[in-house]
Amino acid sequence: DAPNFGSASVRNIASPIVAMAAASNGAGYWLAAKDGHVYSFGAAAHVSATHGRLASPVIGIASSSTTGGYWLATADGAIVHVGKSGSYGSVALTAHSEPLSAFSSAS
Repeated sequence: DAPNFGSASVRNIASPIVAMAAASNGAGYWLAAKDGHVYSFGAAAHVSATHGRLASPVIGIASSSTTGGYWLATADGAIVHVGKSGSYGSVALTAHSEPLSAFSSAS
């Protein structure tokens, strides 16, 4: 029953899409590219088209169940909060033996 609100195939994207998150109302979604660009579809809020130069590639995106915003996670452990999603810290300054490879939200 997941509706299709569009895809990045019709947009000029410079970096591969690495993650997807549904808007909390189920009426849209975001696609996150490795370089930090985020593409919104349907009723997903178009909060920002890019997050500038990130120190590490994006590995995931998670939506807030209550605020309409989202978080981006990067391979070095940084978390970028967008919209009204809260900032709860990151592990970017923690030593890692391997880059992070997945990200999800509990809320």
